[in-house]
Amino acid sequence: MLASGGRASGSELGGGEGALGQEAPEAASGERAGRKATEPGTPRAETAGADEGGAAAEFSFAQSLFDEKYYYQAAIEFERFLFYHPSHPLSGRARLAIARCHQEGKQFEKALELYRRIEQEFKGTDLAAEAAFRAGETAYQAGLYERSVVALEHFVEAFPRDPRAAEATYRVGWARIRLHEYAQARELFARLASSSGPDQKDPYRAASLCIAEALGSIRDMRERSPVAAALLSAVLPGAGHVYAGAYKDGLLAFLVNAALIGGAYEAFDKRVYVAGGLVSAIGAGFYSGNIYGAINSAYHANEERLEAILRPLEKDYEYLEPVADRWGERSSEKGKGQ
Repeated sequence: MLASGGRASGSELGGGEGALGQEAPEAASGERAGRKATEPGTPRAETAGADEGGAAAEFSFAQSLFDEKYYYQAAIEFERFLFYHPSHPLSGRARLAIARCHQEGKQFEKALELYRRIEQEFKGTDLAAEAAFRAGETAYQAGLYERSVVALEHFVEAFPRDPRAAEATYRVGWARIRLHEYAQARELFARLASSSGPDQKDPYRAASLCIAEALGSIRDMRERSPVAAALLSAVLPGAGHVYAGAYKDGLLAFLVNAALIGGAYEAFDKRVYVAGGLVSAIGAGFYSGNIYGAINSAYHANEERLEAILRPLEKDYEYLEPVADRWGERSSEKGKGQ
């Protein structure tokens, strides 16, 4: 398993090049200097004096691969680090980094499982907070919006003073939008917009105000009733389309049905029963299609009006500034100091 301190194989990491990102090029000799002494088969006694410096170099090298988006290779190097330095102060960061490699490589279920284990094993620490937050973001990225809501609400409850609490609430609001829970989403964004804090320029509060106002227009939006559209078209073919705003479709439905009804009437009036029956059968199909089409037009009209509200929000507000890579910044600073 990736999350264990053991050494990773290619199959554990997803099965070769491309699973977590493209294969990294050969590193320069200087970058591998800290790793050379720890290659498999090298006696540990020979490297005891350089363990601390070598560990920092190995972690830094793995981090550089991650920064260059070579996630497959980065995961292997972080696993190597854990194999040789299971008790190192950066071992927890290495495990978190492996989970992030899976997240960035779109192996979402593996990433979620690793984040869950990290949060349990490092309960109450910064690592647990980071894992809990990343789990919610990963679930949202994977389209698992219900799981994202649960994970991020748990994060806010467990770590209320974390500086990412507002960001987590913001993402919960977007997950509820994706779940079509517009009233609950609006309530969340309104609460976030009205909340006060030391940073009055918080982008999440400013964006939340705009989103809450837009969601309020959804609440006040008059939807076209599919039932009303069906009844109108049943009484007068094409009327349901016109009610839904599909004027051309309504006119076409009216003309086709009128022509077929008129043709059937004329055939029966002239006692041409076979032709009348055939035209009537065709007309019944078009009449039914006219009702079905009116229902679809009503649904389509509602979706279009909803999209007209949500599309600009998605473009401008779904993702704001990227989350600061706090674990990377801290680990890099620690690595330099060692």
